[in-house]
Amino acid sequence: MKLKNSQDLSFEFQRNGSLYRLQHQQISINLFPGNALEAGPSNIYLRRFDGDSVEICPLLGPETPGTEPSSFLHTNERMFCRTGSWSGLVYTLCLQLAESHSAWFWHVQIENQSEQNISCD
Repeated sequence: MKLKNSQDLSFEFQRNGSLYRLQHQQISINLFPGNALEAGPSNIYLRRFDGDSVEICPLLGPETPGTEPSSFLHTNERMFCRTGSWSGLVYTLCLQLAESHSAWFWHVQIENQSEQNISCD
């Protein structure tokens, strides 16, 4: 899966959603590419707070709950989204490249589907 904008900024992802390559023109920006076994250091994490304890869930890569390819949506050449659920939370994570700038934006939407109040970030 590859995203690219008019400024020659590109993101390439593995099938499991881990970032393989982040590149601007001929310069590779990420030092450690993800692979089929680990996501590498570039990831987005969802934290769930429960009293004094904290649970952490990676939203990209092979350790993400439900990493089936159908959870990834390549919506256009500048946007990719992933949906999933974890610990009572349903999330949508989208990466969008700016159309005419060398910039990108992560958008996260979280819905609590449990019966209790959940604090997360």
